[in-house]
Amino acid sequence: MMMGTLAPIPSRSTLASLCPRHGATIAVACYNAGSYLAECVESILRQPFCVPHELIIVNDGSNDPTTLRILADFKTNKAIRLIHHNRNMGLPAARNSGLFAARYAYATFIDADDCLNESAAALKKGTYLDRAVNALQSDPKLAFAHCATLMIGDCGGFTSSAYPLTEELVAAKHHVPASIVYRTEDAIELGGYNPSIVKWTDWSFGASLLSHRISKGLENKIAYFSTPYYLYRAYGDPQRVSQRRVSEPEMIRATVENFRPLFDKYYPNLDDNEKVRRVFAAKPTLLECVAHMAKSDLARARQFIRERELDRQTGDRSIALAP
Repeated sequence: MMMGTLAPIPSRSTLASLCPRHGATIAVACYNAGSYLAECVESILRQPFCVPHELIIVNDGSNDPTTLRILADFKTNKAIRLIHHNRNMGLPAARNSGLFAARYAYATFIDADDCLNESAAALKKGTYLDRAVNALQSDPKLAFAHCATLMIGDCGGFTSSAYPLTEELVAAKHHVPASIVYRTEDAIELGGYNPSIVKWTDWSFGASLLSHRISKGLENKIAYFSTPYYLYRAYGDPQRVSQRRVSEPEMIRATVENFRPLFDKYYPNLDDNEKVRRVFAAKPTLLECVAHMAKSDLARARQFIRERELDRQTGDRSIALAP
């Protein structure tokens, strides 16, 4: 599979022969991301990574002319591996194509309309990928690493999920970002991203990683970097997955039923209906998120409150509180 050229979609049958080596795979799943895709990719290529790495772009059946033109430009870039789906297969399938093609021991995904932070202040202590890989490599008890997120586009400031996750918080449906860095082996063993989870995919995948490790008798510490390495683009688009009308309880149910060890641990002796109800009820409010943020970084929590108060005064609440 050559860099910058059309590559076949990896199948589950090829996974037994995979032997990921030291380093990290960064994958971008793209469906009609337009000019955002170029900005995303450039932000990745300009990162001063020290760890060996690769960049995979999975074109999930895009038909937008701008997206197709940008993808065509990438064909000559030897720093990029391209995988093309002949039709739109959905986010979980697109991510699985990137995951199953990974050549390195660690993996992460960047959404095609988001970016990595390139500012000198953010990179002062090293890149997100370098720090995450070093943490995971040095501590086998770590399930994954994540970082704080800043919003760009129609809104600025930190997201409401800018605080450290724990296994218990994930079981209580606290936000898990798309950009977690994890062991490729863990993700492949559990079968990758569940295709039935068409929304809240990131949370469900984070829960699946933790559940899989529990089933193997492994601990689940989670590393957190307060540096805002990830830039989430806030904008209105009816085609975004976040705008789709999908039953949240049904997505929780699919997650609970497929990844029982995690939810059995925190919701013992309950039937699935009650587990789903408890998880849905445990989903944190904005105030609870701010409280967790304050425990981690009081100054950041105060800044967040000030920023959101200003946004409320202008009447622009829906974007200001996302995600």
